[in-house]
Amino acid sequence: MIQQNLLRNGVYPSGVVPHNRSEMIDRFIKARLPDASFAKFYELLNFSEALISKGAANPKSMAELDALTDAHDSRIIKLADGRRMFHQAHTGRGGGAGRIMTPYDRPIDEKVDYGKFAKTMQLFNFKPDAYAVVDLIGGEGTPLETKTRFVGPKSLLANILMVAKTLKVADTPEQMAREPDFIILSNPTDTDGGIRILTEDRIVNLENQTYTGYFKKSNFMLSWDAAYFLEYLPLHAAQGIIEENNQLFGAVVLGPSGCGKSTIAFNLFKILMGDDRADYSESSGGAYAWERGGSFAKTGGPEMRELGDPRVVMESVAWKIINKNGVDLLVPDTMDETFCTNGRAAIPWDAFKNYDPRAWAELNVIITINRNHFDPPVMVMYDGRRSASKYRNPLNGALAYAWIESLKGTGATTTLKGMDAGSTTDFRPDVGGQDLPKLLDLLGSTKGQKLLVLAVNTGNVGPTDIKVKYTLSAIRVALGGEGITPHPLLPGVGYVQQVPDVDYKVHNLDPFGVNPVKTAASVKEKLGRAVRYQEEVLKSPQDAELLKHTKKLFDETSAPKVFNIPLELGKTLEISDQGMVVVAKLPKIESTVGWPDKLDEQLLPLVGHGLIVDFSLNPEIRSPGIGRLVGYATQAKKDGKFFGLVGVNNRVSQAIGIASLEKILVCYSDLDTAFAAAKDFTSSAPTP
Repeated sequence: MIQQNLLRNGVYPSGVVPHNRSEMIDRFIKARLPDASFAKFYELLNFSEALISKGAANPKSMAELDALTDAHDSRIIKLADGRRMFHQAHTGRGGGAGRIMTPYDRPIDEKVDYGKFAKTMQLFNFKPDAYAVVDLIGGEGTPLETKTRFVGPKSLLANILMVAKTLKVADTPEQMAREPDFIILSNPTDTDGGIRILTEDRIVNLENQTYTGYFKKSNFMLSWDAAYFLEYLPLHAAQGIIEENNQLFGAVVLGPSGCGKSTIAFNLFKILMGDDRADYSESSGGAYAWERGGSFAKTGGPEMRELGDPRVVMESVAWKIINKNGVDLLVPDTMDETFCTNGRAAIPWDAFKNYDPRAWAELNVIITINRNHFDPPVMVMYDGRRSASKYRNPLNGALAYAWIESLKGTGATTTLKGMDAGSTTDFRPDVGGQDLPKLLDLLGSTKGQKLLVLAVNTGNVGPTDIKVKYTLSAIRVALGGEGITPHPLLPGVGYVQQVPDVDYKVHNLDPFGVNPVKTAASVKEKLGRAVRYQEEVLKSPQDAELLKHTKKLFDETSAPKVFNIPLELGKTLEISDQGMVVVAKLPKIESTVGWPDKLDEQLLPLVGHGLIVDFSLNPEIRSPGIGRLVGYATQAKKDGKFFGLVGVNNRVSQAIGIASLEKILVCYSDLDTAFAAAKDFTSSAPTP
């Protein structure tokens, strides 16, 4: 019981424990954490982690797991690591009440019945009325330092605790007086991130969130961990129109929330229709934005057509283009209720069956594989090891087979093999055994086509490692069928060894100057990791053949030269016939107070000259910065002047900022030109 846990930890020395959850949380904060920091909140409550930290052995069987569970009456589920949900699904004990999701390092090598997983989500007993009350409590220094009460439809919260954009501030006396259905705490600390749920008391803690309002985005952290076990995948789309040489092209960006779809959907050549739902958006440079919401009818319904809404006109043009080959992609965007009310995949999977992905190049459809999610119909083949990031690698057996089952409609369960004893975080099919080839065969036969697998973007999903532009480069090349080396052992697998130079002006699908040289460097690095992993872990004869081939790929993959060129603000570097490029060194903006004006002061003198700016994560500078810059870019484009954005970095919190740029990374396909030009502006030659 949470009350017992609080009592044991000295929160209530008198032994009097309140039963009102709001009062309990308030008293807890005042008694133990007067600065409103929740850094130790779950550290105090989660006795399983405390036990393991004291040296207790990790459970290696269901019996040991049950013994540990029965011995500690904690009711915490940590959804930041989906494997804990595997264990709960396996036990299937009444949906999880009173059961602990033990945070041990090793998955259990047993069959998992995913159907039981749904029971773990039926944790909350709602009152019979039609709405649910949510209390959001921000940490110190956040915009919501005090408790703010919201009200949302119960249907949006029932399955996987999805707090949608339809939340509104509670305003009636009844709503203000009612006991909350959920208490959501924002934890502004440098934890590993994730969401913890205290099931009995329906308390949610958002870790590593500096702004409580980000919950509307970061709730997808929860859905990523849970949704595909409930037979639907957290996959959405943004779409837009490209106008090139008086010809319109449709574009669809597929991927989970927060992976940069809307950023990619809008560039200097597109009309964005995938950002703010049915609203005018500054981030789209003044163009009408369009988010497709939970269903086609919600955002493009008859009422808007009758009103002659210009957004509907654009939307109709886009879908007419996309449907020209008979592909029906009524793909909703990131309206959250898709998961909770439809009870089905956000993507109509029939649209992808029996369709060759390489034909999508004709439609200019971009498939993103950001956040390491695996999006149809191109799959990324990871190097078999989890990257050093706080998000686990979603290319695991659960997601892979969930996709298969969605396509086949069988709902069959599958045996998954666990990682080696030395692994701490991965859970995947056995790369060295039969699972992966079988998986590829299933996917290929199900869709009636050869599956294209790229050995790119294997992974670092940390704040500085989401490289949308490199993924786009590799995928675009792959869709064109260039640079793909078939794997001799694994059917349907192709490696991108060296991404060739591409004329990105042909289709203008590359908003950020994707560099094939950088992509090749990334492939080289990841092949090296694959070699090291296979040498250390994989031991079977078939593994030896796989290792031999991977080593060969590594040896044959060239590592291109990359230059770090420090340049002074205002200096120009003429590198192409596209215009003059100003490489800007922008000082770090220390405070959000008045920062738009400061940004104006720094950027306005540069507008019209073209600009390369490196965006890095700075929690102090949030999304309005990118909108303002995109507006500048749009105007520069209208004026016929070149404008470039390089290094856009996105993460689940959507905290996009401008870092202190001591050096600008300059990578062009013509490195000799860049190198020669850089010499004119630097006292010493750059280091390759």
